[in-house]
Amino acid sequence: MPARYADVALAVDDISAFRRRSRLLDAVRVIPETMGLFRDALTELGVVTYDADVTTTASGKAVLSIAQGVLVEVGDQWIRWMKGAWRWQVHPARHPRGAARLLAVHLADDPFLRLRVEFPTWSILRISEAQICAVPVGATALPVVETYSVDDLAVRLRAIEARQ
Repeated sequence: MPARYADVALAVDDISAFRRRSRLLDAVRVIPETMGLFRDALTELGVVTYDADVTTTASGKAVLSIAQGVLVEVGDQWIRWMKGAWRWQVHPARHPRGAARLLAVHLADDPFLRLRVEFPTWSILRISEAQICAVPVGATALPVVETYSVDDLAVRLRAIEARQ
């Protein structure tokens, strides 16, 4: 291969590496800023988060734990969370307030998620489409509670916590 072709190939590789590095640096700068705006918007909507609820993945994305089992991932281009059975709700990262409004509606509309927020000392799990259970977090003598109704589970958990 003539030298000039090798130089062009090297230059193309350098440009590709530079672009990858630039995207990564942009993400490192943009993601924390987006997460901050998103959390501020959630707070305005009554959803409180703490600094300890935010972690960073190996790929540089930020993850916010809203309630047990409700994780919000913030990338440089999107904000997303699981909505329903294996469906992602995805919102552009350039509109963190809109994403916060959607998430607040999602949290308010899902009785299962409301249970997780109301009873943070319990792991509340869907065993099947109809059956749910609550397992106490940590080493406690509290029982595991199984039922087929969100309302019934809430009543049972309130009764158990009232006895404590």
